[in-house]
Amino acid sequence: DARQNLLYGNASLKITYILFTLSVLQAKKYFNKVMLETDDDGYDLLINKLKLPFDEINLTLNNLDKEFSDFWMLGKIAAYNNQKEPFIHLDLDYVIYSPFAKEYLNSEVFSENPEAGNYFNFVYLDKLVNLSNNLTVMPECFGKSNRAVCMGIIGFNNINICKEYCSDVYKLLFSEENSNFIKSLEDKKNYCIIFF
Repeated sequence: DARQNLLYGNASLKITYILFTLSVLQAKKYFNKVMLETDDDGYDLLINKLKLPFDEINLTLNNLDKEFSDFWMLGKIAAYNNQKEPFIHLDLDYVIYSPFAKEYLNSEVFSENPEAGNYFNFVYLDKLVNLSNNLTVMPECFGKSNRAVCMGIIGFNNINICKEYCSDVYKLLFSEENSNFIKSLEDKKNYCIIFF
């Protein structure tokens, strides 16, 4: 149910919509341009109904392959891949209350926070092992770290790193060699945290 997917753990859609509005209004305080990458449904909700004041809107997500709709993170990957200049991605459930530190803003890449230790082992490890044992085409770095990063916030000052990252995700998901296994995953939504 699309309405349930919008709840982000909140008790009601009204609270979610207030959170979206606050997120955009606060982002506009700290950044010169606030851009939306969405599809027609997102445009209808965020622009036509909520009237959120984005500076630029792209309907990039209309091009997503419906066959892979269980991989919710593909919308984020498509949004990242559509960028031509350095950017910061913020999930709509993130509200900025102070400027980001200059050390982050000047980094080639930065993200919200690391996820390591017991949390990493509990959330990521079994999925990484399953993929490593069953995929043929994988990025060189895949499975070589004992931590991940939360990507509700991610910034790319080096757009080449961004493009390489997106390319790696696309290869992993869409290569012919991996396709049968990827399509056979029963809990695709739970694997999204691995792919991005």
